[in-house]
Amino acid sequence: MSYALLIISAILIAANFITNKVYQKNEGATVESSLKFNVLSALFTVIIFLIINKFQIEFNGFSFLMSFITTCCCVAYTIIGFKIIKEGQVALYTFFLMTGGMLVPYLLGVLFLNEQITFLRILGLIIITISVFLVNPGIGKTGGKTVLMCISVFFLNGFVSVFSKLHQIYPMAISSSGFVLLGGIIKFLCCYILYYFIAPKRKKDTAKTVKSYKRAAVVIAFVSAFISGVSYLFQLMGAKEIDATVLYPIITGGSIFFTTVAGWMFLKEKPTKKMVFSVIMCFVGTCMFL
Repeated sequence: MSYALLIISAILIAANFITNKVYQKNEGATVESSLKFNVLSALFTVIIFLIINKFQIEFNGFSFLMSFITTCCCVAYTIIGFKIIKEGQVALYTFFLMTGGMLVPYLLGVLFLNEQITFLRILGLIIITISVFLVNPGIGKTGGKTVLMCISVFFLNGFVSVFSKLHQIYPMAISSSGFVLLGGIIKFLCCYILYYFIAPKRKKDTAKTVKSYKRAAVVIAFVSAFISGVSYLFQLMGAKEIDATVLYPIITGGSIFFTTVAGWMFLKEKPTKKMVFSVIMCFVGTCMFL
């Protein structure tokens, strides 16, 4: 059952990719629009998971620390990511983001959690890493500053996976839904503060434009909050039973596969032959962990 939840989680990641694309198409990919989107989606996450958690806010020091660290890492790599994307290095950002979320917790499982490693899983890990590289064309030469930012993104996203896993295997941790709720509260506060200090004052638009924008932003943020929240909940549930050396490669490989399919089906992004080959590789690599 846990593996089924991971596959569903990967599908939901692909669905959230579509909602983010729609939002960026309407509002642009600026730091300001990103922070506003995160404030809205975090608020909806809190509302949705308050209902799921029967209006109970669970709390203890350990869970708060883990949630605070994962949220700060997530917000940090998002802001850094916009700077990398601004320099036209979208493929580079995506590569370091996805491989970091897979390789860092993999090393955690091997070095500190005594998780089993096999030749087949190592081969699968290599295949998925290569497929991530191939599915993001345009990774080329870049400056030292950008490389440092990419390395930061690699480890920050990796730490999100690591501390999520550590929380789930701690005996006194709060429930998975309670952890998502706590993370939503912290994310809302962090992004709201950042938006207040970072975002410049918007120019006055016509009343009709503002009204239309607010409706679109709210709807997209709600959908994204629900999809991403449930996806993360399923990952947390899986993290209780499945080794990190298996969990995160499946999530990475599955999300690449379903995101490519979703982009082709809903955004009319026709994949190239190289992308089709890389997605097939990714599928094969992911199957090695099942």
